Amino acid sequence: METFELNKIAGAILGSLLFIMALGFVAETLYAPDELEQQAYVVEIAEEDGAHGEEAVEDEGEPLAVVLAAGDAEKGQKSAKKCAACHTFDDGGANKVGPNLYGVIGRSMGAVDGFAYSDALQAKASESWTYEDMAGFLAAPKQWLPGTTMGFGGLKKPTDVADVIAYLRTVSPDAPALPEVEQQAAVESAEPAAGESEAGEPHSEDATGGHEAAEAADAANAEKMEAPETMPAPETAPEAAPAPVTPPAAAPEPVSPY
Repeated sequence: METFELNKIAGAILGSLLFIMALGFVAETLYAPDELEQQAYVVEIAEEDGAHGEEAVEDEGEPLAVVLAAGDAEKGQKSAKKCAACHTFDDGGANKVGPNLYGVIGRSMGAVDGFAYSDALQAKASESWTYEDMAGFLAAPKQWLPGTTMGFGGLKKPTDVADVIAYLRTVSPDAPALPEVEQQAAVESAEPAAGESEAGEPHSEDATGGHEAAEAADAANAEKMEAPETMPAPETAPEAAPAPVTPPAAAPEPVSPY
């Protein structure tokens, strides 16, 4: 009888343990959090091979100034709606997942108060958002700024980049003027010209000086060849001083015989 009672107690304990373990498995199945495969605020992940940064903005070799000049602010405002999930564009707008973008063109990087920028962007706090920088960042944020916490994958088409920049100019009172096409072309053509002048022929002044020096040397050599060589005249010995005249010896006096 005592053995039977002990078996019942042991069975009750084991049954309770098995029941608790079963509840744990069920709870983990029902309430286990799913791991995120991507960031919650990723708007678009679109990154083409061979199109990164400012290179992505170059449309079949066209300069950045040409691409930006064709930007449409109305189309850019429509494209910027996908950014409205993380940014505001009005003056004094609140920060969201991203900072307020009013006045961003020409503004210092990381200048919005109260927003926690990434370390990568804080390292550029001394720089300002130029059109080249904004184009590279919009085309491929993680390529242009490694370490950024922005989850946006980038704009595929250079025309979309130009449209968004055109819209950002409308909400940036201090935005500088767009780069002129002629000015950028002149700068690009001046760079190889400067390299050729350094590696090419010397300057005209240097060349003239070299020719003059060569001509002078040839003339000096010709004069030496035409002039006959003469032997130096022998040096004449100095004339000897005349010997002093000695007076004639006096004749001896005659000896007297007496």
